[in-house]
Amino acid sequence: MISADFAYSLAQDELGWRWRVYDEAGEIVAAGRRKTQDAAELAVRQAINTVLCSTSAAPSAQPVAREEWGEALAARWNPAPLA
Repeated sequence: MISADFAYSLAQDELGWRWRVYDEAGEIVAAGRRKTQDAAELAVRQAINTVLCSTSAAPSAQPVAREEWGEALAARWNPAPLA
């Protein structure tokens, strides 16, 4: 399930499926392209989970504040090449 605080789009083109994740202000915070629709949908989920789920094992790790999600996605998400 995609967080209600983000929107995303998928569009098919000659190179595969282009995806974008938008924050509440409508700004693109992550984008990429994959060969298949399923792979593009997975990339969207991974991009959003980058912010929503802490990858830190530290017990004191705090969730990213909602107002920082867009910045965190833009800073942390490095889309993989077309796969």
